[in-house]
Amino acid sequence: MSGFFKGTWQLVSSSSHSRTFSLLVLLIIMAAVPLTVFVSQQQQETRQRATGTDITIQDLRATATANGAIFHAKIIDNSTDTGDRTVTLFVSHTSATDYKEEQTWTYPFSAIPTNKEIDGESGERSLPQGTHTWYVEVKIGATSKARVDGIPIETPQRYEIHGTVWVDTNGNGTKDSTDAGKGSVVVNLSGTATQTKETLTNGEYYFQNLTPGTYTVAMTLPQGFELTTNAAPNPRTGVVLSNSNVDVSWGIKPVVATSFTIKGFVYYDKNNNNQFDPSSDMAVGTGVQIKKEGSPAAPLSAPTGLNGEYSISGLSEGTYTLTVSIDPSKYDIISPNPVTKDINSNTTTNRIAQIDFKVVPKGTSTDDFTFGGPSPASNAIVSNPVIFYTGINDKNQSTTYRMIKLELKKQEPSNTIIPTSEATRTYNRSNLFYNVYPYSYTHNGTLADGTYSWRLKLTLGTGSPIYSLWTQFKIEPSQSITGNVTFSGFLPEIDSTKTNPVNFKVKIADSLSITGQRKVTVSRINGLSGKIPLQTYTYDKTVAGNAANNEYTFSKSDIPSGLNYWDVTVELVNRGNNYGSQMLSFRIGSTSITRSKGDINGDGAINLIDYNAWRDRFGGSGDTGCPSVHTDGKVCPDIVEPAGIDILDFNAWYRAYSSMSNR
Repeated sequence: MSGFFKGTWQLVSSSSHSRTFSLLVLLIIMAAVPLTVFVSQQQQETRQRATGTDITIQDLRATATANGAIFHAKIIDNSTDTGDRTVTLFVSHTSATDYKEEQTWTYPFSAIPTNKEIDGESGERSLPQGTHTWYVEVKIGATSKARVDGIPIETPQRYEIHGTVWVDTNGNGTKDSTDAGKGSVVVNLSGTATQTKETLTNGEYYFQNLTPGTYTVAMTLPQGFELTTNAAPNPRTGVVLSNSNVDVSWGIKPVVATSFTIKGFVYYDKNNNNQFDPSSDMAVGTGVQIKKEGSPAAPLSAPTGLNGEYSISGLSEGTYTLTVSIDPSKYDIISPNPVTKDINSNTTTNRIAQIDFKVVPKGTSTDDFTFGGPSPASNAIVSNPVIFYTGINDKNQSTTYRMIKLELKKQEPSNTIIPTSEATRTYNRSNLFYNVYPYSYTHNGTLADGTYSWRLKLTLGTGSPIYSLWTQFKIEPSQSITGNVTFSGFLPEIDSTKTNPVNFKVKIADSLSITGQRKVTVSRINGLSGKIPLQTYTYDKTVAGNAANNEYTFSKSDIPSGLNYWDVTVELVNRGNNYGSQMLSFRIGSTSITRSKGDINGDGAINLIDYNAWRDRFGGSGDTGCPSVHTDGKVCPDIVEPAGIDILDFNAWYRAYSSMSNR
């Protein structure tokens, strides 16, 4: 031990010097404290100069917004360095360390205020969904003076609305491979967020980092263009972002100078098919006046040519009234006259409007033949097999035979005519039920899903054909129906004789594979009015496929005397599908009638109705040994022995039918 430390230890160890030692220790401690503080201050100042703590960053805050976040920081600048300060905000995007320089700003030494405090705010920064770390750094020149991390910020799930604006060359509303995008088209977004974009050179645009909500997307239509995509209106409102991105696109095409044409025929529609047929119809020479509503100009005149056609072009968009002038001593016009029509791109085909006028010669009846109650009805949705039915109201008094044929076509792709197994049928006035010929045909093939149209072609002798109107119906996959509706338990019984009041009864078994409401109609056949409903019912079927049995009874006291016909139909409400029973006959009045062997149905005439009665019962047991003359008033198709309804009965009827003078 050195002499100094040894002497000191001896001194403090002696009892006489204990108080002196304690006082000495206290003095040393009191001297050491300020020395320690001084040394610490010197070390801290040295560290501040090394790390730039003469510039400090305080009050770091981040606030989430609709599209990202806003960042805030306060800088306390006590540095005497006269260089420009650079403040940079760094934010992570895809991971905690994926920092991107989000925003940078500078301030000079001369801009430092007296209190040395500088507040900074970033404004809204667009960020993807997720948790983002961030920090602020201050530099003078290339030297970092301060860097502080902020508290991580959570931004919500983001989506985008995007789309394409393309030049729809053929105007079909679909972007084909040859259609190019349209660049520099302004698209505006409003609603939960507001943005404006211009389409890129390929026509695409993107509104990104959108929060869930409801938006409106509006395209500024370029001058000289018009919209071709009606399915995507402009603006597109109510665009909902919830859990996926949304595409909003538009097709546009150059606007062609608008010029419209109105044309048509003035003619006598001899074959009653509602279109001008040069080979059969008669052109009528006259004139048509065309007047634009709201225009001070005088009406334009368009004379008809030798073929009855008129035409006038160069018309602008607007509402026009057409008036046809004919010789009233020769013709009656049966079309609306005058007629008013809006002329624009939506109401014309290739900017041409076709407006025809039908006339008839004085004294000509156009309603000798009318077609009623078509089934399938217009726009009906039906299933296979398709049953075609209509009642032909025939008021023509000619005894010439009528020939009728079903025409069926598929609407797409090119109105394809579909051959059927239905042969041409014939009838004459003796086959009518109160002036009505009931036409019915079941198509024995399976029609593919799609849209169809059907009509009847009727020819009177060797004259020009008469057509019913085309009636359109659909077969759709979702509407295919299996099962059937069957009828039984009829009252009055077939071919029976009754007196008023007549009790009606029918039992309906419904095994269709579709639920819903049905409408049941019991009708009497009348030649002047077609079918006259006697009673209607409705029922709901709640279980598909299971047979639903319904029995209906009612009484009528005003059934006319003589031979009557009635039937029952079941209609699927709101669908147009109809299921019908056979046509049933009964007689009001005496049963005492006399008929020849060929008069199978007992109506006093030998005609095709008798053939139908034989055909409907062919192969059955029949009524064995029917007399050649009988007075029982019932159907008797089993005309000859042996027992059974067979081809021998047909031959007997045909011989009787062939001998009739009115064949």
